[in-house]
Amino acid sequence: MVDSKRVFGALVLAALLAGMAGCSKDAAQAKTLVLNSFEKAPDPSVSRQVYDLAESLKKPELPVDDYAWETSGYVSLEPFNKYATQGKTSAKARFTIPGDFKKPGQKPKTWEAGMTLSTDSPTKLPATDWAAFKFLAIDVYNTENTEYQGYLRVIDSHSNLTQTAGLIKAKGKSTLFMEVTRLAEARLDVHDLKALTLYLDTVDQASDPVLYLDNVRLTSTLR
Repeated sequence: MVDSKRVFGALVLAALLAGMAGCSKDAAQAKTLVLNSFEKAPDPSVSRQVYDLAESLKKPELPVDDYAWETSGYVSLEPFNKYATQGKTSAKARFTIPGDFKKPGQKPKTWEAGMTLSTDSPTKLPATDWAAFKFLAIDVYNTENTEYQGYLRVIDSHSNLTQTAGLIKAKGKSTLFMEVTRLAEARLDVHDLKALTLYLDTVDQASDPVLYLDNVRLTSTLR
């Protein structure tokens, strides 16, 4: 005669082991590639201005750091010792408002204050093949009482682009992300991407939004 208690116990044990195996498999499959962690601070002794000819012969290349994104002067970046989610420092990012438009009728409809990490920017985009990942993600900490709409744009080597938007909540941490499948659906080449841009539309803001950014990454999970 079969002992029902033993059978039940064996079934429970088998289910637990299967669950643990599934968790281990998920953990093994989970992977992340950090594109920028804002840990390498700029050298304060080196100017970002273009060197003259004599100086360029002495210093042909600027030192590589994590803060030389393309901003066109509309976003300033500097290291900050709080709100890091990867490493010890985050990037304090100030997104400018359209202060040059002061006369009535001159205000633009939109004002894109953005920062771009690309294969051509001084701080390079370190990976162009994103096919093995599920998400592009950036952690954002907002100390202000105002929430913002943050935009992520991605461009491939053929100049195809797509973008998405997400809420940056007030007084706390948010994660802006874009699914890699969205890139493929928009006919971008996920094996040959060129640039990512984070921007705010600051046209209606009374003052420059200041956010703290960290852990720009490709990942298989947002947990």
